Amino acid sequence: MKIYLDNSIIGRLVDIAQGVEAPERRLEQDMAVLPDLLAMCRTHAHVLYISADAQTEITRVGRTDRRKELLLKLKGFMLLPPADEQDETSSLVTNLEQFLLSKTRINRTEKREAVHWDAAHLASCRANSCHVFLTTDYGSIWAYRRALKRLYGINVKRPSELYQELTTAVVKMALTKRRGRARE
Repeated sequence: MKIYLDNSIIGRLVDIAQGVEAPERRLEQDMAVLPDLLAMCRTHAHVLYISADAQTEITRVGRTDRRKELLLKLKGFMLLPPADEQDETSSLVTNLEQFLLSKTRINRTEKREAVHWDAAHLASCRANSCHVFLTTDYGSIWAYRRALKRLYGINVKRPSELYQELTTAVVKMALTKRRGRARE
């Protein structure tokens, strides 16, 4: 399975490393499973992707006090080309940006720029045929997961959701193997 990691995931990895406590319950749930989820993905040969857009976003708009830690966390993930270097992706970025902006009332320039980055990440996920877009961006991406799936074929999940799915699949595989051995 190909799993695209949104920059919000990279931010959570830095938070975990720094011992930052989650300000809300669902973020606490996601941060609690995130290290195990990434380890499970690697163990079961699921490939974890980020886009070069992640590096660009962190460098251009990331908080300067966290920039170094965020960039270090990007190492070890498969790197995809930036969305603007793929012809078919540039129009998808524009469509996704318009979709996301239509769902919110964003007037501030920095927030509009954040929506552009969200659209670039979603477009990169789709253009590179990733199976899952993993995010903790609940308000501007995860909240629209059903529409993103229906309109663009992008399967958006929280870490706790994907962790539960993968854990269930591993247990089912183990039970199937055990039953097969019992029949022999």
